[in-house]
Amino acid sequence: MNKPGALFLVIMAVIEAIILPLFLLFVICPFAAIQGLGVIDINLGDILIFLIFGLCILLPIFFITTVLFVIALIYTFVSNKKHQRINN
Repeated sequence: MNKPGALFLVIMAVIEAIILPLFLLFVICPFAAIQGLGVIDINLGDILIFLIFGLCILLPIFFITTVLFVIALIYTFVSNKKHQRINN
């Protein structure tokens, strides 16, 4: 496998693993708290701060890293096929 492509895939997977739980925490939890599903007692101002942080900061980062992850995955497989053809 292509080493730079594989390294990039690992880095992107780590970023995805960090961003997704933060996104769920800051976007899903306030909705759960509004509907009475959560056990935390927070007011509307806190919920708005969570939603602004989650939607304006984490959502674009999540989508960008997802797109980059897919591009790196495709690049790695295409590069791997090229190396297999050269070696054969």
